[in-house]
Amino acid sequence: EVDAYSAHKLSETAIKDIKSTVKNHFKNAKIVSVNNLIDEDLVGGVKLYIGSDRLDLSIKNKLNIFRELTVK
Repeated sequence: EVDAYSAHKLSETAIKDIKSTVKNHFKNAKIVSVNNLIDEDLVGGVKLYIGSDRLDLSIKNKLNIFRELTVK
């Protein structure tokens, strides 16, 4: 089961991509369920929570990574 936080409702294509990514990462996963939850604080992108694992693909996180790389 995946909790996918996004600023807006995810398209069916995005949900299929998430399911495919999770199945590739967790080889034993036979059925993947995606709960699309709206987080109005997100500007864009998505945050995925799979059990205790977290994958932050939000625009804010990408900008923070870019800032860290350019400051050094």
